[in-house]
Amino acid sequence: GLTRRAPMATISGYFDASGSPSTEVVAVAGLVSTPERWIEFEKHWDECLKSFGVSALHMKDFAHFRGDFSSWSDDEPRRRRFLSALLWIIESHVDYTAACGIEMSVFDEVNGAYALGEFMRPYTMASVSSAWGIKDWAEQSGHRSEDIIYAFEKGDNDQKNLKHFWEIIIPQIRVDPIFLKKVDS
Repeated sequence: GLTRRAPMATISGYFDASGSPSTEVVAVAGLVSTPERWIEFEKHWDECLKSFGVSALHMKDFAHFRGDFSSWSDDEPRRRRFLSALLWIIESHVDYTAACGIEMSVFDEVNGAYALGEFMRPYTMASVSSAWGIKDWAEQSGHRSEDIIYAFEKGDNDQKNLKHFWEIIIPQIRVDPIFLKKVDS
């Protein structure tokens, strides 16, 4: 006889964070696409990095002319071409993006009055907000939110807090986030 299988996830959301509680802003962005388009994304991303002589993009290196970007300080046109090429790859391969930034001075002020940090950390707030945006987009686009893979880059501050509160805060998603170690191409 035929066996009924659970539907396979048709879209994946990959989340990355920037900043930490010790910086001015904690931000999390989630980008959504299909598995096939992620493969093409990675191929084109790697080709772009290679064509510019870059091994991996770390914005802290790019912004401060370190690592592969140490010789780029006097070449603003090259920097613009590089970022434009990467943005084109994102626009061409990503269906939707959701992002949230938490300004730490505001968080600290609210935390001082209401002890918000005892319940939810800035990383969790930004992650949940981004995931909620993707959930809403998916449902409006005819996808079921439980068919989305919510993959976060492993190792960001306060991921334990996110794991703990994920189901409590957004039970409508009905899938747990996964945490994957970042691998530079």
